[in-house]
Amino acid sequence: MNHAPLPYILAALLLALTGPVQAGNFRWLDSSAVRYFSDRDWELFAETAEQALGEGKDGQRFEWNNPKSNSSGSMMPGAADSAFDGKDCRRLEIESQAKGVSGKSTHTLCRQPDGDWKILR
Repeated sequence: MNHAPLPYILAALLLALTGPVQAGNFRWLDSSAVRYFSDRDWELFAETAEQALGEGKDGQRFEWNNPKSNSSGSMMPGAADSAFDGKDCRRLEIESQAKGVSGKSTHTLCRQPDGDWKILR
């Protein structure tokens, strides 16, 4: 199994969790669960995303939980909703909770030739 670099996954999935954002407007972080993530939360989040995308069956739920921060989340991969020029793409439903704030989003990610997953939309 290819392992995408942790910072790449974190940056990509941070965007996935927050949904569409207008350029230059970062106030959306004020109400996002990821705002409260600890370093360990991010590690668990990224490990779960990599496992869900790389090994998960469509509809299989992958969960993570950090008892120290009381943050948690789940991810559920699925088939991409349309063809993307023969690329290996998957839909990923993401839910996260931290400090009483929760978020949910669904995005399509495609595996790159080097094995990294990139958000398509």
